[in-house]
Amino acid sequence: MTTLKRRQAEELTERLRVAAELAEIGLPLPKKPRTDVPDLAGVDLTDLEDGALMDQLVKLTRWADYSGGQLALADVDEAFAKQYVEQLTAQNLVETWEAGADDKKKPGVTVARAAKASDPVYVEAKQEQLNAYARRKLLSARHEAFERDAAVVSRELTRRLERSPSERRTARYGGAS
Repeated sequence: MTTLKRRQAEELTERLRVAAELAEIGLPLPKKPRTDVPDLAGVDLTDLEDGALMDQLVKLTRWADYSGGQLALADVDEAFAKQYVEQLTAQNLVETWEAGADDKKKPGVTVARAAKASDPVYVEAKQEQLNAYARRKLLSARHEAFERDAAVVSRELTRRLERSPSERRTARYGGAS
């Protein structure tokens, strides 16, 4: 098992431990909804009946909750990856400095960083850091989209509630126009 894989396994164990602690105090991470990902593209909310509109809001809210939890986990993963790259960098700087023959011939920081950039463990760790960043950014965009869509549906429900009772009855049961 490579150093990076072992470190990732340790981080996963730590994430699961913290998630279990949250569940113990009644704050579990939201589970993945059983419904398909809701998509409002091409949906005219004004054509939906109140019940269908409320169903859309519930689905969007559940997906926003779930994606928010996943986004939090992605933030943690990115922080772990960043810390590991920083640890490898510092470790290499110390090793390179200590490997210098004497004080007059010790390599500079630039040389030490260049040497580290060619180390396969460092390259793999740096790539994992970039992957964690990409996952977090993409999850963030999707989470924000769920929240925006839920806000749109919520506004439509609010607009309907602000109508007079007779308008609501007419809209619900049909009637003379």
